[in-house]
Amino acid sequence: MTAPFGKTVTVVKSHWMKALRLTSIVLVGLFAQGSLAQTTTTLNFDSLGEDAPITSQYSAQGVSFSGANSVTAATLGFTAKSGAKVAYAPSGLITLSVSIADVKTVSAYVTGPVNVGIFAYDSADNLLGQALLPANAPANTLLSVTSSGAPIAKVAIHDGGASFAIDDLSFTTAAPVPQVPSCRAASESLYNMISALPASAYIRAKTATLDRIRLLAEVVAYELLRTSNKATQKTLQAALVVIQADVVLSIQPASRTAIVSQLTLMNSYVKNNSCQ
Repeated sequence: MTAPFGKTVTVVKSHWMKALRLTSIVLVGLFAQGSLAQTTTTLNFDSLGEDAPITSQYSAQGVSFSGANSVTAATLGFTAKSGAKVAYAPSGLITLSVSIADVKTVSAYVTGPVNVGIFAYDSADNLLGQALLPANAPANTLLSVTSSGAPIAKVAIHDGGASFAIDDLSFTTAAPVPQVPSCRAASESLYNMISALPASAYIRAKTATLDRIRLLAEVVAYELLRTSNKATQKTLQAALVVIQADVVLSIQPASRTAIVSQLTLMNSYVKNNSCQ
């Protein structure tokens, strides 16, 4: 017995939805390639000798010190945040030179009197921000300064003369902006443009959902082909022709102008062999 039309549509829609979900997972992975994360450098002082001046021991990590000694925290009457050692400032001033690129946040666990503070500066000695210990702060209180502008190049930790200690000193870089290859960005833009179309933009209102699913699946298939070892100029251009033909058949003329322009751009990338 032939299935009712409504049931047939449901089965077809389910098939397309399953295919789109599977291929979209792969496409999201392709679009996400090249994204970069923040990096954090943390110094805990535990590898240093007792009461050793801290100067250039961390220069390989991009940090140079002045005004601090490595001391076992227990001898100062408290427990280190991690391990046993802390950086102790007997004269009340630690200065740091930072050569790590694009540091935006500096933080440390600080033990000391009220108003011990972290002061962050850029390479021209402009103050970028500060954070101070409140009154009666417990040992290992976290202080953190984040720059909303220039990178942090210098740090001073002080309170005007009273001694204090720090542990787990950290420097966090900004998350770099990923450089997305033009062809992948173009495919992502096309996918998003089609996803954003309302049902009224389609020629056949009753099948608008199916038409959208089909077009999105075609974009996904194109991007998967483009990044495969089977991609050639001929096969890529053929895939774009299929998408454009389906766009013309499915989407109202007034709503497809930008999409067709995007397909033309993508075809020019393929034609000029610029899809790296």
